[in-house]
Amino acid sequence: MADKRSKSLLITVFGLPGAGKSFLCKAIQDAILAKSSLSPTSASTIPTVITVSYDVLIPQVQPLLWKGQRRTVLNALSLIYRKSTDEKTTLDDESTEEATKMAETILQLNGLSFHSTAFRRPFVFLLDDNFYYRSMRYEVYQLAVTLRMGFRLIFIDGNCNICRERNARRSAPVPNEIFERMTGLLERPETKYRYEENSRDFKSNWQQEELDDAIACILNDTQTPFVWSQDLEGMKDMEEVGLKWKDGTTKGVNHTADLILRGLVAERLLAAAMIADRKVAAGNKRDDVANDVATIIACKRMVFLQFKKMDVTTLDMAMDRDHLKQWLSDAFEETYQKACSIFPTKEHLGT
Repeated sequence: MADKRSKSLLITVFGLPGAGKSFLCKAIQDAILAKSSLSPTSASTIPTVITVSYDVLIPQVQPLLWKGQRRTVLNALSLIYRKSTDEKTTLDDESTEEATKMAETILQLNGLSFHSTAFRRPFVFLLDDNFYYRSMRYEVYQLAVTLRMGFRLIFIDGNCNICRERNARRSAPVPNEIFERMTGLLERPETKYRYEENSRDFKSNWQQEELDDAIACILNDTQTPFVWSQDLEGMKDMEEVGLKWKDGTTKGVNHTADLILRGLVAERLLAAAMIADRKVAAGNKRDDVANDVATIIACKRMVFLQFKKMDVTTLDMAMDRDHLKQWLSDAFEETYQKACSIFPTKEHLGT
C-alpha cells in the first residue's frame, strides 16, 4: 500500500432496529457473489464481501465492556485487511490476541479463513449496526483513512412504527426503552460532514432497482483505486469536518465539554425522577433520590477533571463536537457504573 491506494471499501449500513439492515447486507452480498459465479473469467476482480453483524459479534454485554468490544471489531477488520496485504499490525500483543479471535469469528461467519483465495481480491466490509451516533460512524471513517480504504454509508430510513413492530417479532428484540432511546438519538447522515458525503438512503421497502444501482456503485468503487488526499495525512483535515471552536483555545473546548456534561447530568436526574414517579404510581414508596443526585454530580466532576488533564488540542475529538460528546458520554457512563458497583443496593438509573 505504498501509494496509499485501495480498491477495498468500508461501508456502514445503519438505521433503527428492525429497519432491515441485515436483510439488505445479505442481498448485497448474495448479488455480488452471484456475479462472481456467473463470470469466472472476471472473478478475480469481483470483491470479497464480508458482512460484519454487530448483533452477532457483540451480544448484550455490560456497559463497561460495550465500547471495548466495538473497538475489538474494528481492530479485527484492520487485522484482516493488513494480513491480506502482508502489512504488519500495529496492535499490542493483548489487543492482537483479542482481534485475532474476533477476526477468525468474522471470517467463519462469512465462510472464509485467513487462507482463503478470496484474500487476493478487494474487500467490501458491510458493517451492520445501528450506528445511531454520528461519532460511531466517524470512528469507522478513521479506520478507513488509516488503512486508505474507501468509505461509504448506507442509511436505511425505516418508518418508526414498522421498525418497532418488526423488532417486537424478533426472537431477541431490543428492549422497548432502548428502542425509543435510539429513535430519539439517531443522527441522520448530513453531507456537511466530509465523512458523510458519500451516503445513500434506502427505505425499508426498497426496490430491486435501488439495490442494483447500489451494487453498481460498489463495484465501480472497487474497480477504481481509491486515493486519499495527502491533506488527510494524520487526520489533519478534521477541522474541515466538524466544529470549529469560537476562539480555537483549550478554554473554549473545556467550556463546551462542561455544557455537554451538564446536559448528561440533566438526563440522569430526569431518569431518577421518572423511576421514582413510576414506583409511586405502582403503589410503592417513593425512593429518596438524594444519594443518586449526589453520585451523578460527583461523576460529572470526576469526568470533567479527567478531561481537563488531557491535551485536548492534539485529539480528534477537540475538532468535532459529535466525537467530543460521544467521548464524554462514554466516560460519564463508565464512571457512573463504577460508582453503582461500589454501592450494589443502588438501583441503576435508566434500566
